[in-house]
Amino acid sequence: MAAPPPVAPALPPPLPDGWTAEWSTQYNTWFYLNPAGASQWEYPGPPPQQQLDPVPTNTAFPTPPLQSPPLEQPQYPAGQEVPPPAGGDKGLGKVGGGLLGAAGGLIAGAFVAHEIDEHKEHHHQNGFFSMGKPLLTGAATGGLLGTLSNSLKNNVARPQQAYPQATPSAGLGGFMPAAFGGGNAPRLNVHCAVYADQDVTNAVRSMIKPDQIFEIDTNKLVEQWGDPWPDNRKQFSVLYSYGNRPWELAAISEWSGMFSLRPHQPLDKVRMDFIQDPRQCRIIALVWGHGNGLEHGRGKIEKLRQIDTTGEFDATEDWFGFDGLRGCSKTAVTYYRLPNGRVATACARQNGTCRLPWNPLAKWT
Repeated sequence: MAAPPPVAPALPPPLPDGWTAEWSTQYNTWFYLNPAGASQWEYPGPPPQQQLDPVPTNTAFPTPPLQSPPLEQPQYPAGQEVPPPAGGDKGLGKVGGGLLGAAGGLIAGAFVAHEIDEHKEHHHQNGFFSMGKPLLTGAATGGLLGTLSNSLKNNVARPQQAYPQATPSAGLGGFMPAAFGGGNAPRLNVHCAVYADQDVTNAVRSMIKPDQIFEIDTNKLVEQWGDPWPDNRKQFSVLYSYGNRPWELAAISEWSGMFSLRPHQPLDKVRMDFIQDPRQCRIIALVWGHGNGLEHGRGKIEKLRQIDTTGEFDATEDWFGFDGLRGCSKTAVTYYRLPNGRVATACARQNGTCRLPWNPLAKWT
């Protein structure tokens, strides 16, 4: 008989203002969400008034066993297995290098926090389409760099907090330090992912391996994520970036064999062509089947103008001007951004109408 699942402690450890903690039943530990919604495994420390004074010099940085669990706790599907965390080295050199990489990534990398509104759209925090509002304020970045500089200069570390459940972060910035199992691989940021007309962003994130590779067998998408549209060939698209590289969008259909995202690959022009200039309109990308919905037909400018003005369009081959997946019913997926910088998706099945929030009828869609 299987052992019962681990039970979370009654209370999470004390956290700074705006932070929350959630219990991972898979790894039997807490993971933490910052005020922007980004998750990490490393304990962020207690509230400011509970910080301890530095210990005397010549004290080595204490480091717990290093692991590299997934970027976020899986939310679905049930029974999905994620490879166990890998071990790593200890020492000032490893941890110092990791912290420097993390600090650089916080400033230069594009950080994306994802949240789901189960009743309306699915919104995702991002840094690239932030409408001029940086994810981290000057005070936050300055405080981080100042603390890091002083710690490295004096070779002083604060004592390890007594929370054995806390595990190190899987990499805070554009690159994952080698000590955390990422080698020199830039972090894979999954901004949003859609399967048929269902949001699967968290499921995709949970499948990212420590070496920042995402891989899935498209012949088994139904086994992986269920069947939201029976007797139809489902499509899958993912909006992503590696480190602080430009955003790309990959779209593929069911029964197409293995699909993967891998670091250190050249930027793909077809995938980059999906992404629209954030200074021009609210639309990030438009997918029809597994094709670029802004190509063909009446042209990109007219399509964008209609969507941006009316907030709706017909999910038909006539409107798109091409067949995005021959012989199959298709899904139209619109990736767009809101004034607060969040990314959202709106979907419609073939012969339906896709409506976005600024359309008066959207609330009944």
